[in-house]
Amino acid sequence: FEEVEVELAENALLTLYTDGLVESRDQPLDEGLAALRAVLTGPQMELEDACDFVLSTLDTQHGEDDIALLMARIQGLPAEAVGDWTLPREPRSVGRARELARGQLLAWDLDDLVDTTELLVSELVTNALRYGEGEIRLRLLRDRTLVCEVW
Repeated sequence: FEEVEVELAENALLTLYTDGLVESRDQPLDEGLAALRAVLTGPQMELEDACDFVLSTLDTQHGEDDIALLMARIQGLPAEAVGDWTLPREPRSVGRARELARGQLLAWDLDDLVDTTELLVSELVTNALRYGEGEIRLRLLRDRTLVCEVW
């Protein structure tokens, strides 16, 4: 599979689905996709209501294929809620990643999470060094929870 990055607008609706939702013996794929797009261009709804509306509006009773539908509303984080760093692929990046994580957590007044996060970052960056390729990315996201990502 090819990796593709797409920028989505704040509050955009991301819809993932299987082909059973948009294609059947009686409905070609292009017609099913057009019908789905038409349903999704209606007024903004809560996600559960939007899923129900899609499933009740489209022909989902053909029984020919499984149907799966997953919808998400895109809500970005403010810049001050994200710590994002690129580190060189070298052993000293493990220590540097710990320093960056510690500094960010202290700036966010999350002192209680520093020790655990440093340990986690150390393990993840070590694994990235051992098993990954190229530069290492460390990202901390502060929302309702703290998310630590390394790749």
